[in-house]
Amino acid sequence: MGKIEKPNAIVLEKIKREYHVLDGIVRRKIDNYAGINNGDGYIHFHINWDTHKNRVTISAHHIAWFLYYDELPTSQLDHEDRNRKHNSKNNLILSNKRLNSINRTKKSNLPPGVKLKNGRYEVYAYVNSRKEYFGSYDTPKEAGER
Repeated sequence: MGKIEKPNAIVLEKIKREYHVLDGIVRRKIDNYAGINNGDGYIHFHINWDTHKNRVTISAHHIAWFLYYDELPTSQLDHEDRNRKHNSKNNLILSNKRLNSINRTKKSNLPPGVKLKNGRYEVYAYVNSRKEYFGSYDTPKEAGER
């Protein structure tokens, strides 16, 4: 998915007329369409803004914010419950890149730089901007001590 453009006034008026939020899910009024998953959990809509098939791509949580507050968000948005499809008013909060990165689910209980591969725990670290391999171990504790 390419860059998400800022919608113009025509698109914003179209959103007001054609979209709504019900139980935290943004949908088109006419056909109940709920958008496209971009592969990492966020929902997007392609909105045509003229008869020449010019369109803008906008995320569902930005549409929801606009429908709730009649303005686009002034900074990044975060989903308080971490569910990227849950766009209810009390779940969307203005954020910034640092705060947004703090509100993430931890991906692993392994020590930093340790990855499980083929039943063994491999250790990697960046040295002088290059990823270096430091061995394979039987346990995460053993790998974390390296």
